Amino acid sequence: MRVVTGKHSQIDEVHSGTSVMSQSDLRLHFGLGIANAADLIEVKWPTTQKIERFTQVKANQIITIREDQGIVARLNGRPEFHSINIGSHCGAFQG
Repeated sequence: MRVVTGKHSQIDEVHSGTSVMSQSDLRLHFGLGIANAADLIEVKWPTTQKIERFTQVKANQIITIREDQGIVARLNGRPEFHSINIGSHCGAFQG
């Protein structure tokens, strides 16, 4: 997954399980600095290699993205932080 704000680009991946008897967090967190929105969120789905793009996604929220369905849920975050948390539902995507 890639998140772009202005000239700044961040990339992260979801790791569903990295060790025996453990589970990694399926959410990704992107700090946006002083930006009020991400200019672009780009998701590359691991099973199909399809790329989906979302533009002008407001900061300070937790969003859930599903393949071929787009942003399916939004939850307001803390207004003092300029960030976006992106969660998968049942491990549905990988960055």
